[in-house]
Amino acid sequence: MKKFSQILLITSGLYGQESLLDAIKDINVDGYTYGQYTLMFGEDANGSAFQTRVWLNLQTGSYHGFSVGTRVFVDYGTSAPDGGSFLENSSSPSGIPSIGLMSLYGVWTPQSSKTTITLGKMNIATPFSDSEWDFGYGAAMTNNDIENLTFSLQAYGAWGLDNANAIHSSPLADEDDVSMNSSRPLFIGGIHGENFNGFGFDVWVAHAIKTIDFLTFADLNYSIAGLTLQTQVAATQVNTNESFFNLGELSAKLRGLYNIQASYESFGINLTAGYTGSFGDGYGALLNYCAGFNMGGNIWWDVGSGNGYALNGVGGYKQSNQSSSIQVAYASLGYANQKTSMGLSYAYIGGNNQYRLLKKGFSRHQASLLGGSMNAKLHELSFTLKYDFSEKLSLSALVGSTFGDLSIGKAQAKINYQF
Repeated sequence: MKKFSQILLITSGLYGQESLLDAIKDINVDGYTYGQYTLMFGEDANGSAFQTRVWLNLQTGSYHGFSVGTRVFVDYGTSAPDGGSFLENSSSPSGIPSIGLMSLYGVWTPQSSKTTITLGKMNIATPFSDSEWDFGYGAAMTNNDIENLTFSLQAYGAWGLDNANAIHSSPLADEDDVSMNSSRPLFIGGIHGENFNGFGFDVWVAHAIKTIDFLTFADLNYSIAGLTLQTQVAATQVNTNESFFNLGELSAKLRGLYNIQASYESFGINLTAGYTGSFGDGYGALLNYCAGFNMGGNIWWDVGSGNGYALNGVGGYKQSNQSSSIQVAYASLGYANQKTSMGLSYAYIGGNNQYRLLKKGFSRHQASLLGGSMNAKLHELSFTLKYDFSEKLSLSALVGSTFGDLSIGKAQAKINYQF
């Protein structure tokens, strides 16, 4: 939830410069660049790739409350290789890096109120979306006049979900082909609260004309003496006549997710345990496959086209007359100091989850459900490590595998520089 909260508050700074030239000179530039190597291994996964990315945020200083901002990126290679050669996975089909303008917007912050109004192309900042990659064309307003409360209203005439984990008609589809884009207006409202004697909460609703009847999300958490208790619930109903969700008898109209989690932190040691379940016709209840939901584990939801909790993922399908469902029980042990953090995670994944297979797994199991899915019972064990050379430069690594019905292993190393 930290990234989402930062985006809500990013434009709530100083009121303004005395001259337009001062505002231009006061351009704020930040972002990151990284290089990342990924290796997939096991009986049901293979492939390797090197990915590079540069992400840049620019925003002018404020001139009488007005400023302009943009986000651009350059991306080469993939973080989710699925077969193929290393050279193919580390480039693009055209041989040209992906270059994109993620946002271009104007911001107005009135002097008399802690209100921020944004117009243009911008990222969709909610706990049920990817606040870095999902985007919309429209307007957004946030208000912080009441201490510890942030009110948000958003309206988009067109919007897109850059969701690599979305389902596609082909079981072997490339991730570049599976984004969801809509010109149906999307409306969002939410309240974020924190520091109420240890309590915090999020309450959000969304509606997209003739597409999403309703999407609701609630998060309630309480922290005391290092102990944090949290529960999350998402309930979504879609219009099954809309092309994104029109699958006849296989369409999941009402989708629901819930999570309960407890964590304890003391002397740099963190213990976390939680459980996720589902209700309704399916479990694809979020705009993004993970968003701000407590996932459990590090691998199972981040591989394969359609896994996770996205609207247009496998959780949006029923099995004949039977609902799809998900069960995830997880626990983790972590340690962190000023320079190093590490964690050991375990997760069990069950239910009628219609887990989407990678190419090697598809060939081995010849799964027939939806052309490339199976109800898989998985256990995942993974280890993460991160070392901060400085406040800006870090090296991180992940290694782990699922076992049970599927053997999907992943090893990843990443060097990241923030500026």
